[in-house]
Amino acid sequence: MRDEISAFVLVLGGCVLVGLLLTPWVLSQVGSQLEKFGESQHQDMTRTTDAAKAFAATHSQKECASAALEHVKDCDSLLCKPFGAMFVSLCLDQAAERSPELCREIPEFWVSRWLWPRRQCAESDVDPQACGMIYSMVSDYCARAQSRARASR
Repeated sequence: MRDEISAFVLVLGGCVLVGLLLTPWVLSQVGSQLEKFGESQHQDMTRTTDAAKAFAATHSQKECASAALEHVKDCDSLLCKPFGAMFVSLCLDQAAERSPELCREIPEFWVSRWLWPRRQCAESDVDPQACGMIYSMVSDYCARAQSRARASR
């Protein structure tokens, strides 16, 4: 029994020593991968921001959602899905032409407003999550606009 405990302690100590020796190497490998990933995400975010601003400069608000859907149409990763929401948000805020009719089709009752993005995405060929994020941003934008309009009365 005593030999088994000694062997266990020896093996455990060896594993801890190997772990301690390998930790700096593992951390450097993971760190460089995380750095590359961060740079890639930053580049994607910059491309999305630039594309949204360029589109908005020459289009109306009512065209923003379809452009955002096109922007994420080929998205095959969980990480790129929020870029559609970012695109539509920037586009709605900076569109060359306001579209008051955009918000008229969105229900004011909160349950109906919550369901509206799902109905818009029912027949879309874009990933349902990405589509839902886009139309949720449109709904949120309109809710804020309606709230500002009520506050200014």
